[in-house]
Amino acid sequence: EDDQLTKQTTKQEETIRVPIAAAQVDGNADLNPLAVNFGKPVLAVYGSSLSLQKATLFDTAFRGGYARRLSLEYAFADGATLKVESIRPTAAISLLGGEAYHINMASLYTIAGMDAVRMDTGSETLLVARGDDAVYAVLCPEAHRSELVTLLKQVSLMQPSTP
Repeated sequence: EDDQLTKQTTKQEETIRVPIAAAQVDGNADLNPLAVNFGKPVLAVYGSSLSLQKATLFDTAFRGGYARRLSLEYAFADGATLKVESIRPTAAISLLGGEAYHINMASLYTIAGMDAVRMDTGSETLLVARGDDAVYAVLCPEAHRSELVTLLKQVSLMQPSTP
């Protein structure tokens, strides 16, 4: 019975078969067109002193199809970069990180109301959360780790709206 229930409730992971043309906008541009092309809610920073430098929407080859990624880059006053990523399908989170990361279980984190996992390297911290249709990541440079909890309070999901 458990196996049958699992099969019924397991959501089929999407496969993106047709890539889109990459797009990039400067920090003062409207993010909604990129969010609409991403096709799911996207993660962004609101109400922060950080300035959005650029937003990039692109597809990457992934498991016989494509992974769609929206990357937002914010600048700290010292020029360091905070990167916020939205990625689909959810399995494509494997495109981030690498072997240098190790899990940090010292504290619990949330990103836009979703439980998050923290992984650290010597140079940055990666926080990852999984939504229903996409995964979300916040990459913070080591010099600004102390600001991470405050930054996470300023991160939320943006629902794309078609005009």
